[in-house]
Amino acid sequence: MTKYCESCRFWMRLSDEDGTFTDANFDEVDEDTGQCRFNPPTAVYDPMAVDGKTCSSDGAMTALWPVTWDRHWCGQHQPRLSVAEGSAA
Repeated sequence: MTKYCESCRFWMRLSDEDGTFTDANFDEVDEDTGQCRFNPPTAVYDPMAVDGKTCSSDGAMTALWPVTWDRHWCGQHQPRLSVAEGSAA
C-alpha cells in the first residue's frame, strides 16, 4: 500500500455539503485537497480581521492546519482503520 495522505488517519478532505470544495485561505480548492491534522493547528495572526471597531487584536488570531493534496506523503503516515478493523469502545 502506498502511504499517501488520502489513506492516512490524520488527513481530512476539505469539502462542504453542496460539493464545492473550499477553504478560507484559498478561493477554491479541488476535491484532492485536504488538511493534515497530525499536529495541532498553528496560530496565525490575520491583520485583515482587525478593523479597529469590532475586533480586538486578540480576535485576529486564527488556527490553520497544513493544506496538502491526496497524493502527498510524509514520514508520519498512519493508515486509516476500517470499522471492521477497529474495536468497539
